[in-house]
Amino acid sequence: MLLSGLVACRPPEYTITAEGVAAQVEELRAGAGRATVAALAFRRLGLATFGGDSDFEQVFTVTARRAGEVSVILDGVKVPAERVAASLSSEYIRWTDQDSISVVRVGPERDPMNAWLIWRGAAGKILFLVDAQHVDRFNDVARRMAEPVTGLEVVDGHDMVAVLSSATPRAFRVEGSAHSEVREMANVVGLLPGKRPNEMIVFSASRDHVSGTSAILELARYYARRDRPERTLVFVLYAERTSAPALFDVSGPPENYGPPDDFGALHFSLSVDPTHIIALLHVDRIGEPADYREAMEAGTKGGNERSLAAATWVTGYDRSTLLELMQAARGDSLQPAFGPDPYPWFNLFELLSNAPMAERGVVAHAVGTSPVEETGTWFPDVNAPELLDPAHMAGVIRALTAGIRPVVEGEATPIRLDR
Repeated sequence: MLLSGLVACRPPEYTITAEGVAAQVEELRAGAGRATVAALAFRRLGLATFGGDSDFEQVFTVTARRAGEVSVILDGVKVPAERVAASLSSEYIRWTDQDSISVVRVGPERDPMNAWLIWRGAAGKILFLVDAQHVDRFNDVARRMAEPVTGLEVVDGHDMVAVLSSATPRAFRVEGSAHSEVREMANVVGLLPGKRPNEMIVFSASRDHVSGTSAILELARYYARRDRPERTLVFVLYAERTSAPALFDVSGPPENYGPPDDFGALHFSLSVDPTHIIALLHVDRIGEPADYREAMEAGTKGGNERSLAAATWVTGYDRSTLLELMQAARGDSLQPAFGPDPYPWFNLFELLSNAPMAERGVVAHAVGTSPVEETGTWFPDVNAPELLDPAHMAGVIRALTAGIRPVVEGEATPIRLDR
């Protein structure tokens, strides 16, 4: 790793206060750009750059491949364009009934959307035939298929063409192409070298959230103005989570599409050796406290009464011993308690930005406090100033420093528990 900008003299230790958090929130909302604000803060704090980067931006590209015009001929008859939809990862396709094509028939008794959700992730070439009775549902499927095939890398061979037709053709011919677009994105990453360079603790947030971004910058200030930690600390602000339509200017209302893609978290997880990561804590929305009793009482969907005592929820609390360590280290502190998240039906452990690192076997969890509600905009940010509570946020950040202290100082190591 390339280490740069370390200062010899450290200012007095930093105290996390409501006033400091409020000032940080205001700076992030002032319009300079959260990436710019974060990079400047890391530089002023004397953090090192990460992984050989020349600055604090970890740049990467995202590729999207969108189907253009696709021609379908069934038993010698060309299908009207409005009855054809396609999702192509290949730049060009040319199929006939003589090729190895998987033909999926959705009859009048099946829901085309449910069938499509089953088949959309399958590899190979799929001709998806939808009975003509399902005009409205076919149009729903077509809107979803219009979303580009998007990723850090787009691999040929995941192609589906949907056709609204009641016929079961003996012969068919399908021909079409796709074009690619590339967009550049960037994480902002700062490193505080510890005495153990190959044992790292990662604090992360998505720049979508002012509250999470503020927390990471406050944590960076707190640790940069203390004695050198035993373990190396990494502070990451991921590129904004975004859906492919928003990123690539695809028309259509956002509620027609799925959850935003977290390309920043995915790229970062692939840029590090997971065996060097002791733990990752992703700070999600902590801008406002929540009364979990309401969620629990509504809880025909499930829940855990232990959540009622927790002011700060931790996703996947039973996937490692980290929550136990943090709660024990916090002790009888006046700072907020930790506990399992009270929304198990949302599967937040798999949904939030800790997930890519957790999938690589790392002890990786997300923490949050704000109420989580299912909405058409997929867990909207809490950026409204009247909802952000600096005193609450400061308490949560202080609780994080108290809870994670034994891990930072090398006195304790959390254990991954695979369930």
